[in-house]
Amino acid sequence: MNNVLSDNRQYLAMTAEAADALLQEIVNLTVEDVKLAATHEKKLNAIKAEFKEKSGEINIIIDEKAKELEEYIKVHPERFI
Repeated sequence: MNNVLSDNRQYLAMTAEAADALLQEIVNLTVEDVKLAATHEKKLNAIKAEFKEKSGEINIIIDEKAKELEEYIKVHPERFI
């Protein structure tokens, strides 16, 4: 049986103030991470909106071109048999 002993002397010697400071660091880093995620989410939403707008414009043109081709096909069915 292998027993691994952990050395917890560092944590036994840690003061309450040091533990509070460690907790505050975790809180600060968490806030920073949330802000970063929010900033990137905002950027992603802007990119998605731009894509949707441009894609919509392109799809309108595609639909117009497809209608033109449909009309051509109607008057020249022999080319598509």
